Amino acid sequence: MSKFRNKIDTKSLGLELGVDFIRFLTGKEHLHYGLWENNLEVCARNLIWAQEAYTHKLFSLLPNGDSLKILDIGGGAGETAKQLLSLGHSVSIVVPSPSLAERCAKIDHPLLKIHQTTFEDLDTTEKFDVCLFSESFQYVPLEISLNQAKTLLSEKGCIIVADCFRTTEILQHNHEHRPVGGGHPIGCFRDEIIQQNLHVVFEEDITELVAPSVELEQMFYTFVGHSLNRIDQDIQKSFPQVRKTIMFVIRNFINEQSRSKMVNRLHKQDRNVQEFCKYNQYLMMVLKVK
Repeated sequence: MSKFRNKIDTKSLGLELGVDFIRFLTGKEHLHYGLWENNLEVCARNLIWAQEAYTHKLFSLLPNGDSLKILDIGGGAGETAKQLLSLGHSVSIVVPSPSLAERCAKIDHPLLKIHQTTFEDLDTTEKFDVCLFSESFQYVPLEISLNQAKTLLSEKGCIIVADCFRTTEILQHNHEHRPVGGGHPIGCFRDEIIQQNLHVVFEEDITELVAPSVELEQMFYTFVGHSLNRIDQDIQKSFPQVRKTIMFVIRNFINEQSRSKMVNRLHKQDRNVQEFCKYNQYLMMVLKVK
């Protein structure tokens, strides 16, 4: 039974289902936070506008140039790359997930290359005007990310980082479940910038603007949780033996820690703006070699 569980790539499965759901909801395949500006109401119908506002802000960090060579590290389903290609840039996507790489391949553009690998294992002699980490920086070991990106830059190239970092408040967190958000410790990141002899050309803290995204996500989980509770009540009342069988399967195929995490996600309300801003700092930065 445990061998069976080990064969399931839950991370890739979650990403693929997430892309499908976002495409159903918005018509696009963005996998990043939204930017909730100008009192935009936090609801599902406005997610596409918040995500497009994020993309617009991200692209404003690109250096001037009609045809940049961009390395999109952790490019997801290729939505960002698709928009960069439409602007005349050439894009190389680094994506480790086979299913996401297949989605990227469907773009079928002459200026697009796809590397199905991790950034750590990327093998290329190309130089790029931009190494772009859009919510992928936290998934690359800190001692590798900036150093390797630096070696891939053209003479006047830059590194763009848009991602969450953990604040020092995380050191005081002692609850059972990991708080919302993620990323490298912000202090370690700033130390690494200095260590790699990089210069911060631009920096903006957009934590409060992206934070409502986690509340929208929680609204969805709460809806699912209420729905499952309602279904469970009816099954327990009308088909008690069926419910016992379902609970037996759940207990044997999902470990206690995962079940606890699932219950927390579906029924608690600790994924909110206040908690996100407490434990995370979301930065958009442009870095260059000194």
